[in-house]
Amino acid sequence: MLQRLPRVMKFRLGRCEVTKAIFRCEDGALTEAMLTQATSSTGLHNTVCVSSQIGCRRTCGHCSSGLAGFKRNLTTSEIVSQVAAFAVDHEIDKVVFHGIGEPLDNPAVCHAANFLVGSYDKLVCNCDGVEYGARAPAAPAVCLSTVGNSNAMLELASIAPSTRVMLSAMPDMGREEPLEELLETTDEFVRRTGNNVALSYTMIDGLDTQQYLDELLRHMQRRTETHVVQLVQYHIMTPPSGGMAKPEAATPSEPASIRRFVSQLRAHGCRVGFGQYCEFPSELAT
Repeated sequence: MLQRLPRVMKFRLGRCEVTKAIFRCEDGALTEAMLTQATSSTGLHNTVCVSSQIGCRRTCGHCSSGLAGFKRNLTTSEIVSQVAAFAVDHEIDKVVFHGIGEPLDNPAVCHAANFLVGSYDKLVCNCDGVEYGARAPAAPAVCLSTVGNSNAMLELASIAPSTRVMLSAMPDMGREEPLEELLETTDEFVRRTGNNVALSYTMIDGLDTQQYLDELLRHMQRRTETHVVQLVQYHIMTPPSGGMAKPEAATPSEPASIRRFVSQLRAHGCRVGFGQYCEFPSELAT
């Protein structure tokens, strides 16, 4: 189980209110999760972003998760408890495995995703002590963001087939398999689950040239019906003094570069979505 610490960070990111919470595990290790509250024409949407590991062994260029090295995987209970901490006061619409760690490197993630979809009512009842019965809150949608692990992705398709997968197509990721092989695995994931797969691409200056766009278009050949492109706007929040160091400096893309990506992707028949990525300051070292 996790103990939620009183230390809380709050940010505003565009139209979203973001709350980051810090948790202490039974062995003293610290981890973190975030609640993002976004208002749209359909109302308020609450998304919990959970961590899956203490540290990370991957070396992704614009992510700070691996700076302190890999310590251990979080357990299924520790992952689910991050959601439970926010479910006490909020109706959760979506859970995203996009916090600290590479989720597909942790076997417990498949089981946590399956629990969140199949047994969410039990989790909520345990959180607030209310017996909901037929009025139990609906299970949240579950999405997993990954740099890739073919065997684990296919295991996810078997254990938690409703989970959505978002595979990073960035060139500076800490992959252990070629991207082409991972894309073939996503093709099989689609066949097994019927779910579309998203290819995420974070818009960073220097990685937004025509060369990289052409490579992304090549990856999407023959996949426009089964895959979508998720273009991600990059942000870096200013860390508090004493916080964990940031990764090597990265600069967000200019709006013109984003518009060029969108225009050419759509011209080639790709479906394009948009997201936000924020390299938040880590409080785990303070």
